[in-house]
Amino acid sequence: MYEKTIVTSGLSKSYAHPGLRIGWIISGKRFVEEAWAIKDYTTIASSSLSQHIATKVLEPETITKLRSRTKVLLNKNLETFSKWILPYSNHLSFLKPEAGGFAFVEYDMDINSTDLVHDLRKNEGVFIVPGDSFGIDKYFRIGLGHESIGFSKGLDLLSEGLTRVFPEKFT
Repeated sequence: MYEKTIVTSGLSKSYAHPGLRIGWIISGKRFVEEAWAIKDYTTIASSSLSQHIATKVLEPETITKLRSRTKVLLNKNLETFSKWILPYSNHLSFLKPEAGGFAFVEYDMDINSTDLVHDLRKNEGVFIVPGDSFGIDKYFRIGLGHESIGFSKGLDLLSEGLTRVFPEKFT
């Protein structure tokens, strides 16, 4: 392994168990030792219950089920999102992700992405991530990994917010 390689992962995203707060790091020995020392200042160990659940989550049969569930959910939500964005295609666009649980949406309105996202969060309760966070203004990131009912409700709220902020473009 290249000496400066750092790989992190955990049970939050792909394994759908963020509450366990369990993850891992792979890197060179020196970096891992430094990271471990820093971690000891925040958390010595996770709970026994979290460790027990993590052991079950990481069993091959469970991993297969979780991956299958996640794939179905992401595909369904991507389809829902693709249909949702069509009526707004004069002002919103995105490239269909080849993998992963996020879509980056480009917009043509004259507003900073952080300002837009803060307004939508404050007024509609929608949480999307501004493109500014990734160094690209006029974009926002939307997560596709929510349960489908909540995801559809979030898209409805996003529509309401865009219509409120840009009534001349979204009617």
